[in-house]
Amino acid sequence: HRHLHVKPLVPSSSSASTTSLLLQPTSIHGEGDKIALPPSVLELLTSGDESVSSSSSPWTFRIGVLNPNYSFPQSKAMQDLQPPPEEDSDDDDDDEQDLVQQLAPYREELSHQYLAMTHGTVVEFTQDEGHVGLPATIAQALISQAGDAIAVTRTVDPAAKAATDPEGNDMDVEEETHNGDTNTDPMITNHDDDDDEKTPGHLAWGDFDVPDALVEISLVQLPKGRACTLIPTAEALERGFYQLKDIKLVLEQSLVRTRAVLSLHDTLHTWHRGVQYNVTVSHLEPAEYQAVVCINTDITVDFAAPPESSQESSLETNDTATTESTAAPSSGGYTLGGGRTLTDNGPPAPAATPPTQAATPAMDLPPEPEASQPALLVQIRATTGGTAKRRLDVTTTTVSQLFAVAARLLDTTQSFRLVTRFPRRVLTLDDTTQSQTLQQAGFAAGQELFMMEYL
Repeated sequence: HRHLHVKPLVPSSSSASTTSLLLQPTSIHGEGDKIALPPSVLELLTSGDESVSSSSSPWTFRIGVLNPNYSFPQSKAMQDLQPPPEEDSDDDDDDEQDLVQQLAPYREELSHQYLAMTHGTVVEFTQDEGHVGLPATIAQALISQAGDAIAVTRTVDPAAKAATDPEGNDMDVEEETHNGDTNTDPMITNHDDDDDEKTPGHLAWGDFDVPDALVEISLVQLPKGRACTLIPTAEALERGFYQLKDIKLVLEQSLVRTRAVLSLHDTLHTWHRGVQYNVTVSHLEPAEYQAVVCINTDITVDFAAPPESSQESSLETNDTATTESTAAPSSGGYTLGGGRTLTDNGPPAPAATPPTQAATPAMDLPPEPEASQPALLVQIRATTGGTAKRRLDVTTTTVSQLFAVAARLLDTTQSFRLVTRFPRRVLTLDDTTQSQTLQQAGFAAGQELFMMEYL
């Protein structure tokens, strides 16, 4: 708990047998990650009890279904963990990657302790005591992680449940399970009342499945997010995700309004003109807790390659679309919550060229600009898995120098092309492009992710 900044929501005066807050889940309205808690939790958080006090804002919670067969320690990494040397002290200046490695045994232990786990914030403290309200996003995250390890149920409307005849037959509502089969248990799925307002936090009778198991709620302090990588799902690709003209607008309207926390492997629901596009969180920075807060912070968003089964067909479609969108400015590295890392308007991109390339010339790498000067932070990823970063002056660095940077830093002599993802642009080295500056090629100060594709 100390290493992962977790505080169980139990008073310090509680008996030793009470180690965590376990609540029965119910379904509530809401499109985001905000749960509803009982008033007693608010009283505890504001009581001044140092064991649960937190200065972080907003309050963030770990939401998990415990493994009933768990015993500590269970992971191999935790069993082999050795205490640090006495002279080793907590150093705030430790390298972030070192901290990720230090916390790896604790994160692995969590995978044994919980059948499913995610994070969220709170919408209100109005739930009945002993219950926690879960919106569909949180409930689905827990159910999808646990698979068949936990049963599912639906919240029953007491009024509808009471509307049965003495023999237990439902008189005015349809009883069905989550897969549509009839069931003798009153699983109310169609409670239609036009007068009911679907206010976030209010009970949603039988609208969706929730875990049929107690859910543990713990207070956790998460860092503010700096960057995340998203992968569109196969369904999103089929619905034309790559054809969206303003992905920044889609993300801001859907995510900034509904999400306060991002957890690794979360599926995020975005909407544009009535069409749903789901994306999966594949990487977060900082990475040590595998979850970040995305309130009051700017998060740079990159997009990774989609699943292999969909990637090839998607790229074939977008190769054709590239020539139609060459006037669009480069748009990689979006920032949510405060602006974009690249200008919204810039010089038009050059026309797409055939995927042929001369050998990358040997030359000295261009010097990196001073920290105070505007520059383009270039991140290059090879299909073989290597990555490289370098800051470049877009007004003086040429396309041929960009290719030299990629070849030198990734130590390759093969012919390749550089490809951006949003929108897909193919940058090749030929007589027309090699002498152009990055600015003339359509790039502005900010960030850009290139994929190195070998020819």
